[in-house]
Amino acid sequence: MNGLTEGPEKHTLNPFASGVSFALAILAVLFVLPTDVPAQNPRLELGRRLKRFEMSWETAASPLRVSAVPFLQNAVRRFFTLNFKEAGRQLDRAWLELNTDKKSDRLINDLVGAQLLVSPVCADTDTDSLEIELTSFYDAELQRPPQTSAHLKLTGRNGQLRAETELSIDELARGTSWKLKNLPEGDYHLTLTFLQSDSTFALPPVTVSRIHGLQRRIKALEESAATLRSDAQAHGTSTFDQTLAATLRDEARFFSGLLKGLSQEADFPYSERLKNCELLFSSRTNPQDVSSRQFSGKQFWISLAAGTRSVPTRIRLPSSLETPVPVLFVFHGAGGSENMFFETYGAGRVVSESTERGWIVVSPRQGLFDLALDISQMLSALETIAPIDRKRIMLLGHSMGAAQVVQQVGAHPSLPIAAIALGGGGRLSLRDGRQSRGVSWYVGAGSEDFGLTSAQRLKRSLTESNSKIRFKIYNDIEHLVVIQAAIDDAFAFLDELLMKPGSGSENP
Repeated sequence: MNGLTEGPEKHTLNPFASGVSFALAILAVLFVLPTDVPAQNPRLELGRRLKRFEMSWETAASPLRVSAVPFLQNAVRRFFTLNFKEAGRQLDRAWLELNTDKKSDRLINDLVGAQLLVSPVCADTDTDSLEIELTSFYDAELQRPPQTSAHLKLTGRNGQLRAETELSIDELARGTSWKLKNLPEGDYHLTLTFLQSDSTFALPPVTVSRIHGLQRRIKALEESAATLRSDAQAHGTSTFDQTLAATLRDEARFFSGLLKGLSQEADFPYSERLKNCELLFSSRTNPQDVSSRQFSGKQFWISLAAGTRSVPTRIRLPSSLETPVPVLFVFHGAGGSENMFFETYGAGRVVSESTERGWIVVSPRQGLFDLALDISQMLSALETIAPIDRKRIMLLGHSMGAAQVVQQVGAHPSLPIAAIALGGGGRLSLRDGRQSRGVSWYVGAGSEDFGLTSAQRLKRSLTESNSKIRFKIYNDIEHLVVIQAAIDDAFAFLDELLMKPGSGSENP
């Protein structure tokens, strides 16, 4: 084999990876199941609880991580039978297993199952109140420990205190209207902390956004998108205008749905998201100038377009865009979205690792069968807003996304320099393999991964075409956690590749 290293290699059991595999199973479904009651959004609430669990898991000792696994297994079983309340209970029990000092705390045990319902999470700045209600997420009734107060605090994203108040649990359980006059436009974190003697317990934070002239600005997005489409039909249009029109249309739909009460995947920074969309429109004459000044080091949502086709995409730019930079495309698995690599897959670590290296991260939404645009079309659209180094294009995909990596390499064999397929992949034809010998491959799967067979099939086809490949089986790892298990190896592989002469950079 003309490979970089041989595989497979064996790893010892990693309790951290094994536990998170069950946790990620929950998040994988959180992104696809709808909810009919806007005020009670089970997928959002479970996601918040999972984040709380993951934060504790990071610092917990190995025996505690192992003790939490059975509860995570139960949570996944309950979730896939649509028993969301019991799934939440099992997640909280797993969290308590990681925090032995909290297991015996009566206050925490009484209120760990509580949830804070807030409305509206996104509204105009002239909205002077916030409707708040404390309920139980899974118990029949909300526990009300005696002599307990509830402290509400609203802070800006920079930590600046904007408002605070103290209420009783009974007041919150009945539902209350918190007056918040003269709240400036912005994104805020709302936290609820319970106080009882020497014991305290905080629920997961909620994002609250206030936007001046919200309805008017959404209408402006819709009208601007219609104008751009009309101009395109009459006079033709630039690639950036195509992307801009698609972005304005999709973001207007997003915000309109939000105001109608449609549930969202996560606590998005709505004010920042709308401002970024408007900045894109204001940059119509010189988009690269605005992206380097306004978007460097930041994430944003954009619908990359080519002609009449477009793909909703979440992007993170590096802090410096003075010279052409590498691009890492990340392709999510089935049932996911453009937000998966930012919110999950190791709590967004693929994105943070890429940003630290000065790369652009491009996460497109794909359907069950294909992408709306291929990587060449997306790069052409992306080049209108950022300087791209076409000699350093990399692909990474999980499961269905791994198969997408194979498809993109077959369609554009001379474009990427690296392709990473985790938890799947399928087969690259002998013809495509021979044409893409300049691509270096990293293929991995877990020993308990249902995508292992597909990954092995990809390995065999790459070997037949004498492609450069590293292959690794991660012992005791299943399908959903293979990204997290492979992150260090995958980025070491990319770092090594970019350091080679002729890669376009000696200092990635």
